Amino acid sequence: MNIKGSIKILLCFLIGIFLLSAKIAAQQEYDFGQNEIEEALPDEAASELEGLGISPSGGAENLNAENVFEKLWEYICGEAAKPLAMLVSVIGVIILSALIHSMQGEENDVSAAFTAVGTLACSGIICTSFGAAISGAKTAVEGLGTFLSVYVPVFAGIMAANGQTATAAAYNGIITVAVEALCQLFTLIILPLASCVMGISVAGSFDPDLRINSIAEAVKKLVNWCLALVMTIFTGILSVQSFVGAAADSAAMRAAKFTVSGAVPIVGGAVSDALMTVKSSVGVIKASAGSFGIIASAAVMLPSIISLFLFRLVFVVSSALSDTFGTSRITALLKSGESVMSIVIAMMISFWALGIVSTALMLVIGGGNI
Repeated sequence: MNIKGSIKILLCFLIGIFLLSAKIAAQQEYDFGQNEIEEALPDEAASELEGLGISPSGGAENLNAENVFEKLWEYICGEAAKPLAMLVSVIGVIILSALIHSMQGEENDVSAAFTAVGTLACSGIICTSFGAAISGAKTAVEGLGTFLSVYVPVFAGIMAANGQTATAAAYNGIITVAVEALCQLFTLIILPLASCVMGISVAGSFDPDLRINSIAEAVKKLVNWCLALVMTIFTGILSVQSFVGAAADSAAMRAAKFTVSGAVPIVGGAVSDALMTVKSSVGVIKASAGSFGIIASAAVMLPSIISLFLFRLVFVVSSALSDTFGTSRITALLKSGESVMSIVIAMMISFWALGIVSTALMLVIGGGNI
């Protein structure tokens, strides 16, 4: 073997040792901010993920369908107590009101007074349950907002280290603005609006001539249209900029690989291959962090969303039963409550979907370059 060949083999060996030691040192000493991601999670969600063995470094490798359905059932059982108590209480008031109304026969001052008392009792039950549900929803949105404010820059940094600098810049800028905007929208507009509609519905339920459920239904449609428009705008901008950025990142990576291959004498090809190997290692970290972000978002939001869905189901069942028994005022109140719950649920799902869709989009766009 000539001297040139021996030098080439020696340089390849030394470069391989250097890159391997650099990769090990990076994994041991620098975690790309993954500890900060875990610390940003609410305590309850963090303990749930720890129990499932899910972490930013491992991603979803310990997750399976059995664990998912077991956790969903656990959430449903844990959140079902308050909606079930509300259902029993409201059904009791409905039956009692219908019984008293049937005993009175014709409409008179006494039957009107009993109807008002029944409506008042139902209003108290509904408002108590509504307050608990809204409080849980606000806590979940604030927790997800805090988590995403830390997660998005960290994930964007991992993407940049993976060679997706333009895509990372678009993701970080758009999602940070969207998270802040939706948090403010939920706290300053949606929650006060839902509370106002609920209050108007309770006040209007004492007058049989007022069609209060139409107000709540109109507000629900308006909010759904606005949320659909906002989500379409943010998702469209992110998609366009991400695909453009992905093309620019791919061109830049090919240029860097070509430059290294041609500029470094003798071992340029080996250095170029080693560069792509390191990039692939960072891509594994990105995939783990991305899957963790999606699962962590679900752990933060799912308990509150399930609770709201159960409350909405209670409103639907109760209103159908009330309509059957002919308690029209209580029926109108329950239908308005169902519309208000739909408003809050739509907002929470939109906020949750923004984080999931954006992260999944980044994983899909970068998948071909890993």
